Amino acid sequence: MQMADSFLFNLHQFVISFLCLFYVYYVWKDLASNNFNKLKHVSIQWIAPIFIGLFFGIYLYLLSQWGAISLFLSFSFAILIVLSLLDPKYAVGFFAFLLMARPWEYYKNELMGSMLRDVFILAVLSLIAHRIFRKKYYFQWNYTSAFMLAFLLWAFLSLFPSGASAVVVNDFTEVLLKDVIIYFLIVNAADRKDSIQPIKAALFLAITEKTIISFYKIYIIKELGTGDSINRMTGVGLIENANDIAAILILAIPFT
Repeated sequence: MQMADSFLFNLHQFVISFLCLFYVYYVWKDLASNNFNKLKHVSIQWIAPIFIGLFFGIYLYLLSQWGAISLFLSFSFAILIVLSLLDPKYAVGFFAFLLMARPWEYYKNELMGSMLRDVFILAVLSLIAHRIFRKKYYFQWNYTSAFMLAFLLWAFLSLFPSGASAVVVNDFTEVLLKDVIIYFLIVNAADRKDSIQPIKAALFLAITEKTIISFYKIYIIKELGTGDSINRMTGVGLIENANDIAAILILAIPFT
């Protein structure tokens, strides 16, 4: 794995480790309060060895792909993937975290580059599978969902009068479309009040990581830049563009 910056690499390992701790805490909390959304006729004692075997298999595979330097990163990803199978709320939170943290921008690796797509597929399959196993054959829909879909359709149709340039299409697919997708994932995965907590933790940690990186970049500019670059803020990823920050607010809709 090629690293753009060792500080960014260590920071991401640190933040994603905290995400794992949050997830493990929420699993323990659900089990302790007997509030775990269990599958009927499925015993924890029966599936625990399967999940442990999956964890070690995924961990060793990621370690072989990313190298020994990614010891904690591979460990964290393995835990998050296994917990994503346990409950779709963890899968959706993991996907939201990757969507905002965008680690592939700093770690040049083929597997890391496809991780967002793979985790999205995992989140969708986990959500569908749990819906089927729990016999919840329905899709969460409300006035907000209708408004969101109508807005997405209006934005899509507005591409044609604008000439549908590459920049406009990229903004539509990379910003708005992904935000709408994650909105629908959240409202369907968080079907109970307490289910939103892991997703909120993932979003909080992702935004915190990007904020720290932004200030880190500012420090580098002050050390090496000249002229106006010393006094201007340069953001990173979703913090770089004010329109992206506005798009993040869409994620707050399921929390209201």
